[in-house]
Amino acid sequence: MSEKRPALADFISGLATCHIPRYDELPDLPLYMDQVVVLMERYLAPLAPGEEKPVTPAMINNYVKQGVIPPPVNKKYEKRHLAYLVVVCVLKQVLSISEIREMIATETQDGEIYSLYDGFCADQEDAFHAAAEIMQESVGQMSDEKLALQLAMSACAQRISVAQLMKETTSPEEKGKKKK
Repeated sequence: MSEKRPALADFISGLATCHIPRYDELPDLPLYMDQVVVLMERYLAPLAPGEEKPVTPAMINNYVKQGVIPPPVNKKYEKRHLAYLVVVCVLKQVLSISEIREMIATETQDGEIYSLYDGFCADQEDAFHAAAEIMQESVGQMSDEKLALQLAMSACAQRISVAQLMKETTSPEEKGKKKK
């Protein structure tokens, strides 16, 4: 496959070896917005291979306005902001921003993401590696269209499952707020 389809082979290899920096690997120095965008592009390259940027300054500003990530301190973003951004950028592939905000609030204590972040990274890497394995085993065994369809159907089933779980975990007070 690698001789005939180097781009696909490179993608699968990248997915199989993807590493998301852990909390202790994130920069300790506060960063300006443009530095954050460049860093996020590097960290999240597997999410947008050769396509759109995974995050833009406008997106970051919107996440702050919507309360998904905390506001910057003196226009600078700290390690915790980067962790929030990684989580948001990964999850926005399948969840709405309001669902992400709810999920982060449920999973974090006292608004701190570091308690969730490293486990999230490890689990996401496992998911990337599993997807790479499926692709590696299936490429050449079926058409690209059939493989894409099967992956899309799996993603659909998982998205429906997530929606149900989110519905089940919403507190009665929040359910009342949503109805209004």
